[in-house]
Amino acid sequence: MIGARKIHLVLKYHWYDSIENGSKTHEYREYTDYWVKRLYPLEQWGIVEFQRGYSKYPPKMLFNIKSIKLLDSGITTDLHSPNKVFDIELGERINE
Repeated sequence: MIGARKIHLVLKYHWYDSIENGSKTHEYREYTDYWVKRLYPLEQWGIVEFQRGYSKYPPKMLFNIKSIKLLDSGITTDLHSPNKVFDIELGERINE
């Protein structure tokens, strides 16, 4: 864990389920003005809370953040983007 703050991310069902079953250990966000404003400084984040879509009572899960890095390209990520991307590496799941 790096910082003490928690960031809340809403995911599509497919990506939420992939993280929940352990097949996805990194979450990616495109390097846009929106995400730059939301994520910087990167060291402040220690926990990520994932929410499964938008519904009245969506499932949620918490993970420690191992690291957040800026990648030069997201081609090899699930975003398949040629642009820069934020790479949020997940640590241990936190039981609530």
